[in-house]
Amino acid sequence: MKTQRVVIPYARMSQIIEVMEKLPKTAMSEDELKELFGRSKIVNILPTLEILGLLARDRAGRKVQLTNAGAKFRSAIKTGDTHTAQSIIRDAVEKYEPLRFVKNLLQRKGKITVEEIGRELASKYNISWSTTLTYKAHGAACATIVAYAGYGKYSRGILTLPEEVVAEKTKLPPPDVTYGKIIKILRTIGDKTVSVDQLSKILNTKKSRLQGEIATCRALELVLQVRPGEVTLTEYGKELADPLNESRQQEIWRKILLGSRYAELIKKMNGRRITTDELAKILYFYSGRQWGSQTTVKAYAKKLKSWLRAAGLLEPAEKKGSYILHIPKSTRATDATRTDQTKTLPLTVKDAYVLGKTLERYSTAIRPKKL
Repeated sequence: MKTQRVVIPYARMSQIIEVMEKLPKTAMSEDELKELFGRSKIVNILPTLEILGLLARDRAGRKVQLTNAGAKFRSAIKTGDTHTAQSIIRDAVEKYEPLRFVKNLLQRKGKITVEEIGRELASKYNISWSTTLTYKAHGAACATIVAYAGYGKYSRGILTLPEEVVAEKTKLPPPDVTYGKIIKILRTIGDKTVSVDQLSKILNTKKSRLQGEIATCRALELVLQVRPGEVTLTEYGKELADPLNESRQQEIWRKILLGSRYAELIKKMNGRRITTDELAKILYFYSGRQWGSQTTVKAYAKKLKSWLRAAGLLEPAEKKGSYILHIPKSTRATDATRTDQTKTLPLTVKDAYVLGKTLERYSTAIRPKKL
């Protein structure tokens, strides 16, 4: 059985808007479209328009016509209704896995170049493009679509998160779930995509309560939202939840915690004797948030303490109810495990040629003159 070929967008959002604005409402053949817009433009843009659900072919595949979404998008563009146009593209991003992948990549990294996007897509879908320019072209197309949908900002080959999201990401996420409940949530999700409604019923937890707990799991990069109201596990989440890793669970969790946004705060407390009340004060001071009552902050402190205990970072102190926070040296040496690793990419013939010429010029430049 043949695997379906994954189509990666090649047309930028500006080209999509230009064509959609001028596209007639009636069905047209591909040849008629080529005559109207030019062969090269249509060959490049048609697959992207189909991916976004703006155009569809008839049963014979001879003619293409605007879909309902396409007709609404065209109308919104013509009337200047940017909000409606963006919501249509946003729906398309959520429905099409490669675009959703780029959106999630941005949310994880915060800033990414078009070449990085192209390389990541090629790696994920086992695609090999012949030139760096092609990686950049596909990356730029996806970047402009994701940005237009409202998930980021695109400028000069770089896709970044919106400023308000960046500001929110700098704040410490509330530790809104105990370690035991984290494991329960992860194992309930398992190796599948699950809706929050389903999880709420299975775990017998109110949806509003569960959404806060899942938000914390997402901040720890254990859970990924694949579409509104549906979640799945990340590789970190799968590793932690896997019953076969039970004997290594403490070690895995410690590396996850020391690679999270809580790492800086935990390292500041290393070697310090703390109680739950002191932990609440520290948490409140460093959170950058207004968390209401002291009762709420103390509840968060207790949950954070459950994380630290599960990671083997708390040792009982002499005074009852107090602990020494201690990060093992071996862990400190390896807590960079979760940082992005630089991938080694194969050299193309062209790259090798350019590299060789560069090295040749360099070696000539530094060769000592004969006396």
